[in-house]
Amino acid sequence: MPTSLVEALAVIRPHLPLTFFDNQRLAALKSWGLGAPPVAWAGFECPLGEAERWVDFHQGFKRADLPHLTRWLENRALVENADLAWIAPLLEFCREWARDGSPFFEAVPDLIFEYDVRDHPEQISSPSLFVALERDERDEPNASAIPPATKAAAIEAVLALFMDPARVPVLMRGIAKCLSSAPKNASISHLGLMLARTQAAVRINVCRLRFDQFSSYLHAIGWKGSTDGLDELLADMFANAERINLCIDVGEQVAIPIGLECSTYRRNNQLRWNRLLAHLVERSACTIEQQECLQNWWGRETPVTAPAPWPSNLVLEGLLGKPERFGVIDRYLSHIKVTWQPGASLKFKSYLGFAHRFAKQPGASQISFDAPGTKASPLRSQSAHQTKDLDSAISAGIDFLLGSQLSSGLWQDFPGNGADDPWILLFGASDEWVSAYVAAALGAFEREDAKRAAIWVWRLLNHRRHRGEGWGFSCISPTDADSTVWGLRLANVVGASGSAHATAAGDFLRQHQGLDGGVSTYVREAAIRLFADLPPSLINAWCQPHACVTAAAANLPEFRDDCLRYLRTAQNEDGRWDSYWWTDSEYSTGLAAAAFAKSEDPGDRARLDAALRWTISRIGEDGGGFSAGCKTEAPFATAWSLRTLMAAPEHEQARELANRALQWLLREQRADGSWCGSAWMRTPPVHVSNPDASAESILALDRNANFTTATVLTSLGLARGI
Repeated sequence: MPTSLVEALAVIRPHLPLTFFDNQRLAALKSWGLGAPPVAWAGFECPLGEAERWVDFHQGFKRADLPHLTRWLENRALVENADLAWIAPLLEFCREWARDGSPFFEAVPDLIFEYDVRDHPEQISSPSLFVALERDERDEPNASAIPPATKAAAIEAVLALFMDPARVPVLMRGIAKCLSSAPKNASISHLGLMLARTQAAVRINVCRLRFDQFSSYLHAIGWKGSTDGLDELLADMFANAERINLCIDVGEQVAIPIGLECSTYRRNNQLRWNRLLAHLVERSACTIEQQECLQNWWGRETPVTAPAPWPSNLVLEGLLGKPERFGVIDRYLSHIKVTWQPGASLKFKSYLGFAHRFAKQPGASQISFDAPGTKASPLRSQSAHQTKDLDSAISAGIDFLLGSQLSSGLWQDFPGNGADDPWILLFGASDEWVSAYVAAALGAFEREDAKRAAIWVWRLLNHRRHRGEGWGFSCISPTDADSTVWGLRLANVVGASGSAHATAAGDFLRQHQGLDGGVSTYVREAAIRLFADLPPSLINAWCQPHACVTAAAANLPEFRDDCLRYLRTAQNEDGRWDSYWWTDSEYSTGLAAAAFAKSEDPGDRARLDAALRWTISRIGEDGGGFSAGCKTEAPFATAWSLRTLMAAPEHEQARELANRALQWLLREQRADGSWCGSAWMRTPPVHVSNPDASAESILALDRNANFTTATVLTSLGLARGI
């Protein structure tokens, strides 16, 4: 059996980013590997940009690795001139970590060692110690949170082991303030002890702070710096990263420089990482050579594909494990760290990792794209059958949407459900399009928190894309006209329709509008053709005009007249407008009706009347609108039906049914303020022009209920006058 990490390092050695590793550091890596425990969870800290060239080494341990770690420490203690000042307390920590009922057993999921190599690669010092105090939801999505009292006891016990006893009360006062000041959604995730350095402070990492909580949290814990410029940096980074952890040094005072650890919800989401790295290159924080090396770091080794013999301890673990599992070593990016202080230049570092995991044998897809903290919505509402008043329902709906924001301030919906949809598998859940849609709904209400959320999303969208582009399903998917329409709707709501970004996005949208006024989702030159891999001779139905996209654009004043020309010819004989991307035609019909209600052309009244007749035929006795996607009455279809009925307030039957639909929606609101997700989005094959006549479309439901809830809220807001 091996007694070191060197065998695992041999497996990943051919993939090392050599822009960071010169010969001296490669030699240091081999020397370190020979002296490190045989636990294949390690990585490297590398600065980005032109200024510095160095590498620090990291190695992590879970409780299951304690036999390896303890044996290694015991052997280190026997070496001549061993530094027992850190070995002895670490051995005691390991003994306590293994003991059920100790302060560490429940509170510490793992440890990370950090070795300072940068200044002395020929002689690696003792490690700094990072004690995890929060389970990473990427690895343990269903793990329960560690109670604050348990966490505080563990922190104090760690300090008592490693620190001068006189320093412990001083440090605990600062740490206690960090614990008590954390919002309910946030938590201290790591305690860092710089054993290799003179310790005047300890490192505290805070996870899950929301975009609007960083500044207030810093001031609450006594940080004396100015936050001028911090929000702009957060907007810039949150536009491309999904998670940002705050890193602070706590001693007598909280140190002025802070760290921001930027990452994604899934470590293997290489498309999102590529987007972030490209952004860092654009702002000259990362060189192109570094970008390429980091992109090439991703990968997976198996015993069959590995360029070196599989580590013998992992061979044994594989033989003793379950037959349906097989061992792999994954290479990934952990995070990008930004060091910030007022008035100083930013510093960027990359953290590369590799880890041994047991993967399941290939089979049915088990992929889920829910962001941590989101809950899948059941198809049917668990209604209390109790009607709320309209204002209370609106307020509860707004509260739900604000509470379901991601840390970045965006929303996600239409997550994958394991189906082999190439679009969902490639791009994941929607955040860009969905966030524009939800924020446009919220920003229309006279609530300051809702307006602030809408303004922040607009700010992020401006950081997401270059001027001259629109927006897309997500930040890693090609831009499209439909998402751009909702981005422009948001711009109108927040008073930014005259901004440079909105003007450029409007120009982008016009590129998708044909001579007949119809708006296609994509243009033929778009990157979506590369995704679809179509031969030039094949007509791409995604690049043809779509009534649902055109109807959405028709509600932008500057596009209305041209869009109505197309919609006049696209209406079905029964009065509806078909939705290409939706199973429910209520969506496109509601949008078209709202646009025609503003038309001054006398002939458009007949078109609106036809839409009313079709919608009236879809409303049940209790007021619910029938959904073709749900095959029953559903909130999404009902909300859009209500929108159509309200387009003709003088129509007596429409007004009566609008009141009935409104009452149905109020009854169907759930206790958390949401309405059950019932928006069935469909992705037809690229060659299918009529998805209603094809069974090949892939369906996705807004299981997080954000899209449906935003839809209903908008309808309720408009219904205040009926």
